[in-house]
Amino acid sequence: MGVRKTGKYGQIMIPTGDGIQVANAALTKSASKTIQGTVFSNRFYATASRSMWNKGKGISARIQGIVGEASVTPATGNNNVQTNAFSYYKDNGTIQSAPADTSVTIVRPATGKYNWNLVVVDMDDGTISAITGSDGDSYSDVFDAAGGPPLVAIDKLIIGAVKLSTDTAAPVVAADITQFLSTGTLIQERSDMPGYFEYPMEGGVLLNEALLVCHTGSVARKVYASYYDFYSLLTPLGDTTKWSLDVSSDTTSMQAQGDSGAQSDLSGPPKWSGGFSRFHVRDVVLYNLGVNRRTGIVRLFPDRNDTTVYYEGAVIVKGFKMDCDMSNPMMEEITFEGDGNLELRGL
Repeated sequence: MGVRKTGKYGQIMIPTGDGIQVANAALTKSASKTIQGTVFSNRFYATASRSMWNKGKGISARIQGIVGEASVTPATGNNNVQTNAFSYYKDNGTIQSAPADTSVTIVRPATGKYNWNLVVVDMDDGTISAITGSDGDSYSDVFDAAGGPPLVAIDKLIIGAVKLSTDTAAPVVAADITQFLSTGTLIQERSDMPGYFEYPMEGGVLLNEALLVCHTGSVARKVYASYYDFYSLLTPLGDTTKWSLDVSSDTTSMQAQGDSGAQSDLSGPPKWSGGFSRFHVRDVVLYNLGVNRRTGIVRLFPDRNDTTVYYEGAVIVKGFKMDCDMSNPMMEEITFEGDGNLELRGL
């Protein structure tokens, strides 16, 4: 049986400011990330070291990729294609431009063989070129395989592909051009796809699907983010008297005609809220959190002597209250609603 303790051992940590501004940071892919019991493979990208993003100051994440329409079409002459002018993001900085190119040379396979030519844009200068894959006895969807598309340098983005099965010089036709693997997977690397969901408390983003592994070294293109980092500003809040958490779940009752009893089911993830209070000590820490910022993070320790176990989550501050009573100490109180997941760390 564990040692029973009162709440006098509790501790609260909150950030003391809006966060440290970080611009255009490259995020690192997690091979496996578990979020609320679900495992996501190669879809979660986060900062290399732990960070917590201030949602109230705005978060900007960006997948390297093309913006708007970018197409590969037949060009005049033999073994040539052309591209229109388009824009792209190299990172989370300024949008870049690639001019139209009316003559991009592709290479045909040897007699009786099949190959892919990937038409790409160089993210450093916007130039267009074609990269030829290895010949094969048939087409393959496997990158760097015989008859498959080639791997592309990490500083280039795929616009489209030309698949050829004859060695005879001739004009490229529309039927030779594609933006997909045979499985229907899009190979054009776009900034707006596959989309993502932000996880500020984890300092990262979860992509809707894994990025195509098509670059040299069998890696995917990069993901960047700009944000304000709370993590380095987390500080124990002194003179506190209590903290509380309340977790609840909504349910939906479903009853069909003729049922003798209704069936119930959970209608969403758990909701959580809470609050904490402290003695007023002539500073504006809680006033700024509750009135000026109104968003933040809380880290709640049941036992200040065991810093490995704590509750943690992003919050929206619902209320700031101060009691000034002649017969009692002056008290300040914050009430909050959870924004996202409540995590129990260390257990």
